[in-house]
Amino acid sequence: MNRFRQMLWSLLLCLACAAPALAADFTLTVTKSGSGNGTVNATGCNLSWVGNSGSCTVAMDTAIAIDGIGVGGTTFTGWSGACSEAGTCTPAMDADKNVIATFSGPPTTTASPAGSTYLGSRDISLSCSDISPCNIYYTTDGSEPTTGSTPYSAPIVANATTTLKFFARNQAG
Repeated sequence: MNRFRQMLWSLLLCLACAAPALAADFTLTVTKSGSGNGTVNATGCNLSWVGNSGSCTVAMDTAIAIDGIGVGGTTFTGWSGACSEAGTCTPAMDADKNVIATFSGPPTTTASPAGSTYLGSRDISLSCSDISPCNIYYTTDGSEPTTGSTPYSAPIVANATTTLKFFARNQAG
């Protein structure tokens, strides 16, 4: 009977130690979206890009840090999906993860009515098309506007020859 118990005990020990735990690999997918352009840099994995989607495969619990950087007048506006941090995205790699990096392009500013020669007084409205709110600055003397120029808040009345110049800046910069 002792010999049987010894064999049974040996068998149980062998079963407990014979099968090593398998390390799981997970995929991180990053997609760039929005009206702007930008780059995404990752530490802890080498993203392989096809178009606006990049991915890498990492072992479970690998520390990953992802940063979005706007280029060419574009602003990185934030993360969605597996990240919601305002700055660096640090997804916990305990499963496959999808992250979206959003970029906002430079605002497009338009005047209505469009530039031309008109008789009489005209109200000119300026508008900005952007994901985030814009600040519009203008001059009416033909000089180049800056952030120190008059901020737009209501239609501009043009009673005489006026050379209106304007630009917009989204609130991210």
